Amino acid sequence: MARRRFWFTNRVVLGFVAFFTVTALWEFKWKPQLHSYYQEGVRLYHSGKNQQGQPDVAKPSTKPSPKSSPAKSRGLAQ
Repeated sequence: MARRRFWFTNRVVLGFVAFFTVTALWEFKWKPQLHSYYQEGVRLYHSGKNQQGQPDVAKPSTKPSPKSSPAKSRGLAQ
């Protein structure tokens, strides 16, 4: 029985080691790193160009689209 207990404990420890090894490889080696984007965003922020530092933020439109007119969508415009 002692041998079986030792084998179970050994598998659990090896499982933990494998899990943490794969997790570490994913976090620091395989996952795409965004450090260069971060540095560029901080540089633009410090230079006062906030909108260029946030490229995923959509700029508001100054003129409405003719397709999105609420009067036309309700059939009120002539």
